[in-house]
Amino acid sequence: MSQPEWKLLWSTDCSALYEDTTGVYAPELAIAQTDDDTNITHVYRFSLDRCELVRVPEDNDPRIVREYLVPYGFGSRTDLPHDISKYDEWFHKDLTSVAATCDHASIREDLCSDDVNKRAHAYESIGGHHGYANLDSYPQEWTEHEFKSWPERGAKLPDWSDELKARVFTLDEKTAMSRAFDAGNYANAYETNDLESLDVPVDQMPEHERVAFVLGFFGSYSLDEIGSDRELFDECYWSAAGHHVVKVAQYTDCRGEEYLEDSDEEGT
Repeated sequence: MSQPEWKLLWSTDCSALYEDTTGVYAPELAIAQTDDDTNITHVYRFSLDRCELVRVPEDNDPRIVREYLVPYGFGSRTDLPHDISKYDEWFHKDLTSVAATCDHASIREDLCSDDVNKRAHAYESIGGHHGYANLDSYPQEWTEHEFKSWPERGAKLPDWSDELKARVFTLDEKTAMSRAFDAGNYANAYETNDLESLDVPVDQMPEHERVAFVLGFFGSYSLDEIGSDRELFDECYWSAAGHHVVKVAQYTDCRGEEYLEDSDEEGT
C-alpha cells in the first residue's frame, strides 16, 4: 500500500485536520494538550474513520432490533468472518453520555457523515469525554519551543474568541434563539428573501434573537449569496449568540472553512 501524503486543511490553537492527498487513508485529526506544570504538549493524532449504523432484528423476536455502529460499508458485506455485533465501535455504548456531557446531540449522525468536519467534531467529543489516549495510545511529546511551530504548515481556521465562547445563556434565551432561528428559516422560505420587508424589523429584536433569526434566514445561503446583508450576517455569526447557534446548539453548519476561503480570495 502506498504511503500517505498529508495535507493540512485547517488548524486552531489546539487542533489540526489533515487529509491524505492520495485518497487511500482516512483524514486524521491532531489534538494538542499542554501540561501547565511541565509545559510539555501531548499531541494526539487519530483517524476520522466513517461509521454506519446497522439495525439487526433478533432471530427469535423481530420486534427487538439491535443497533451497531460499525465501520462504513460493513453493513452490506457478506464476507465478514464474525457476526456484525463484533464490529460495534468501542465508544458506541457510551455515545448518549458523550452527547450529554459534550452538548453534541447529533454525534451519531456526525460519525456517519461524509463531511469530514462533522466527523472531526464527533471524534473530538469522544476524546474529550473518554480521554484522547483512548484514540491515540502513543501521543507525541512536544517541548514548549517545538509547540511554537504548531501546526507545521497551513492557515488558521477562523474561530470565536475565548470571551465569546464563555458567554452563558439562560434557558429562556436558548429557547428564544431556537424559535428565532426557525422563524428566520421559515421567513426566507415562505415569506420574503428581503430582511427589510419583514413585519418586525430585525433591529427591534433582542440581540440574541436577532442573531439567531439572521443565521436562520441565511442558513441555506453561501457567503457570496448573502449580498448587501453580509456585514450584518458577519456581525451576527461572530458573536457570542452566533457561537451558541453554530457550535453549541448546532442549528446550522460551521462556516469556518468558507470564511477561510473568503479571506484567501480577498488577499489575492
